[in-house]
Amino acid sequence: MSKPPIATSMLVCAMVALWGCSKPEAPPTEAPTSAPGAVAGAAASKPAAATVGDCDLLTREEIERAFGGTLTIRSTSGRGGRGSGCTVTMEQGEASELVLQVGDRAAFEMRRDSFLSQTSIPCEAIDLGVEAYLVNGAQVIAIDAGGRSVSLGLTLFVFGEPMPVERDAVAAGVKELAAKVFERL
Repeated sequence: MSKPPIATSMLVCAMVALWGCSKPEAPPTEAPTSAPGAVAGAAASKPAAATVGDCDLLTREEIERAFGGTLTIRSTSGRGGRGSGCTVTMEQGEASELVLQVGDRAAFEMRRDSFLSQTSIPCEAIDLGVEAYLVNGAQVIAIDAGGRSVSLGLTLFVFGEPMPVERDAVAAGVKELAAKVFERL
């Protein structure tokens, strides 16, 4: 069986992938992983948030399990304190990442208004917090009653091979992980 041309694979990637993160102020650094199986030590040995950004809100196992065990984490990168983000790089594909950022009402409203104003980007209201949307089937933006917001999206870039996760599993996985983040804020 021949491999599809790169352009076809890129089109499939564009349908699943959505970049939803901000540029870090400082170069990302590898997040400490002192607790067994933790992205950045969630649970047993929680490092100071000032060194891991938002990486302490989810464990490696939770992330991998959310996508049916089809994705494997290569590395995590936290930068700064709470709200400055977490990038989880996946083994599958080229530059495939899960990006998490928590914030406030202003961050949520900016994302919501931006996405809803673009008719080419599908936004589906979902049941999470007090207002939430599944954007392009691959990113959740949500806000809770306390004004805390979550943006969590999966970007997959695959060339010449099948997508490692089905579209429905991507949507279910990002919703599950966003709900876990809200539980821990």
